[in-house]
Amino acid sequence: MVHRQDQDPLFSLTLPRSWFRSSVQSRLPERVATTVQLMRGTVVLRLLGTREQTAPTLPTLDFTGRLQANGTIDQGQGRLRWPEGSLESVEVSQALDGSYQLQKSGLRGVLNPAKNSLGVVHEALLWFGLGRLLRRGSSIEQTVTLVREESTPGLLSGTLALTEEREELLKLRDEAVMARRLRYRASGLGYPKERERGTLWLGPQGEVLKGDLIPSFVATAAMAPEKNDPAFVLKTLESGQWRAEQGGNGWTVTHSEGKLEAELDFERRLRRLTSRLTGTPLSAEWDGTALRYAYPSLLPKFATVPEGGVALFLASLFLPEPVAGLAVGQKRPVLLLPLVTGDELALSGELTRLPDSPKKTRRYRLTLDGGTIAELENDALGLVRLTSNGALSATRKP
Repeated sequence: MVHRQDQDPLFSLTLPRSWFRSSVQSRLPERVATTVQLMRGTVVLRLLGTREQTAPTLPTLDFTGRLQANGTIDQGQGRLRWPEGSLESVEVSQALDGSYQLQKSGLRGVLNPAKNSLGVVHEALLWFGLGRLLRRGSSIEQTVTLVREESTPGLLSGTLALTEEREELLKLRDEAVMARRLRYRASGLGYPKERERGTLWLGPQGEVLKGDLIPSFVATAAMAPEKNDPAFVLKTLESGQWRAEQGGNGWTVTHSEGKLEAELDFERRLRRLTSRLTGTPLSAEWDGTALRYAYPSLLPKFATVPEGGVALFLASLFLPEPVAGLAVGQKRPVLLLPLVTGDELALSGELTRLPDSPKKTRRYRLTLDGGTIAELENDALGLVRLTSNGALSATRKP
């Protein structure tokens, strides 16, 4: 049974950026700081994070672990919920041979359109859907919500603000086309600075022919219907051939190399898509108010406890004794399972019991793979403080 909430201690906790998914590390500080609450039952440990008002871009943490009667880890789960609504998790379970299986879920979440946005457009579908969303001939700035995939699983959502300037003749490889010239401004999408502002050209069907936003995307001619086929095709210099076919319920858009398949309504608004543009399959669906997306679960990894050692959750370090019965001067090999969703799912190391402090609190030294050395001070209530030579630290609040 878990203690009442008012009896569960609060801690200031900082975690290394390297413990998180690689695709989000660039937008995280080196030390990811949060507040967590330790909830301890007879066999369950839980570190529950709080939403930091001063750090609205950081995830909320929820680490739960179950212990066997002898204190050995049985199973656990770490969940990270990001402010934009995406969720990821890692589950840990002990195998029959004593090793641990670590299974990361695929990232999944919800992306809401920006305020006053005309619609949500996937970056790869800009060529077909952008022009139909915009009011033709308007000199007023118009905004769409743009979604783009990262090289590792993850989606970026931002805005693309466009202002129509004029019509002009655009020379492509195979023909000259009278095109609509638009000035754009992109934000929140992670483009290089030199591509955040520039020009786009739209063809007669509203298709994107060329632009500074994606320099590698250049059409060879305007989009045209295929012979004897109710479909339009757009050939590009480097991106292969895109095909859009109209059916009874709207449009189906495909790529010649099988990189993407999408369903759009008659107004060319996204309904659902399956993408393999980054090598990791993505599925997404518009539910009428937001875009829901999901990546598949990753292959499980396995970690073995060092001989004579014990497996620990991050929450285990917050107990009065991280390893029960360790005498002063005694060392014990450990396998630390942080339950954070980065590549460092399991860290081997060693826990040493140091002489007690003058205040009679227990002291420990924890060394981990990668060179992290941490010192812990614990009393009868649990962890008092943890300091290290890196980003890992924790302090119990009064």
